[in-house]
Amino acid sequence: MVEAAGIEPASASYPQNDLHVYPDLLF
Repeated sequence: MVEAAGIEPASASYPQNDLHVYPDLLF
């Protein structure tokens, strides 16, 4: 749930936030 919720807003609102989402998925 956290992954999907973190990717959508990050990719839709802040593409730069993707960098923060990648580590989130790894960890």
